[in-house]
Amino acid sequence: MDPAGTGQPGRAAPGAVDAAATPWWRRGATRRLLGVLVLLAVAGGVGDTASPVLIVHTPLLLVALNPRARNVLLASRSVGAPPLVVVALIRRLVGVPVFYRLGRIHGDASLAWFEGRFPRSGRWARWVERRFDRAAAPVVFLLPGALTAYLAGSTGMHEALVLLLSALGIAVRLAALLAAGVALSGVLSGLLAFIAAHQVPLLAISIAVSAVYALRYRRVLRRRVPVPVELAGRVVAPVAPRPDRHSAESSRTS
Repeated sequence: MDPAGTGQPGRAAPGAVDAAATPWWRRGATRRLLGVLVLLAVAGGVGDTASPVLIVHTPLLLVALNPRARNVLLASRSVGAPPLVVVALIRRLVGVPVFYRLGRIHGDASLAWFEGRFPRSGRWARWVERRFDRAAAPVVFLLPGALTAYLAGSTGMHEALVLLLSALGIAVRLAALLAAGVALSGVLSGLLAFIAAHQVPLLAISIAVSAVYALRYRRVLRRRVPVPVELAGRVVAPVAPRPDRHSAESSRTS
């Protein structure tokens, strides 16, 4: 599918058309994709908040809710490697096609919005973007996740290849985590015993920390950012597309 309506699968040019001409399917698709991301974020937040209880009683559920490295490490002490890898791999891959399709629809616009609201993370995103332009496939493999999936979508990289490279990269990371879990088995077992003995106070602390982060994140999202962005299928202002790296190279050589 050509997100820019040009007939070519290259990087989209968000904001290049009038808001009234924005196709209805883009608005609907964006809302559905953002809805999935909200559900994933809520699941991750619930997992983080309830982790002192979940890691003791249902560690695999914790990984399904939030497969961050520390949860996988702790769960590896009580869950077998095959189910742990399968659940963590699927959970981490769920967001890849979502971000890929957002990249197909919105191109660089959402990255500009993100960089405006989260300057430090935005600088990291731009650093990854520069490396992605030089070697897309290796970067997707080495840094699988939301950012590289979004960049792959914005450049028209094949979705099946993105899923394959992301799955391989995530599998390698999970294998490294399981190896680290074996090496740190004594430390992890002691930490699990401490958590099991202090579940109630740790849960109270976790709820308080999650509430603070939620309030802080809400303030950041409500901050005014002077970055033109097309999001939720609505053009706020024209956004010039970033020159394609192949055309840039040809212009330098000519």
